[in-house]
Amino acid sequence: MSWLVRIQPRSCLVTPRVTAFVLLSPLAGAIADCLDRKRITIATHLARMLFVSLLPFVTAVWKYTC
Repeated sequence: MSWLVRIQPRSCLVTPRVTAFVLLSPLAGAIADCLDRKRITIATHLARMLFVSLLPFVTAVWKYTC
């Protein structure tokens, strides 16, 4: 039962994440089927480059709390 004690404090974060995946995955799949695979790849790489380039400017570490 010790594993239950460790997992439970973060359970309030897991529920919204799983709900978002369940609700948004079919929509994202339908959009991805309609678009060109190469354009999706380029767009996601550009978005990732943007987020990674902003990492040096992060001045605080955020902690998820319930």
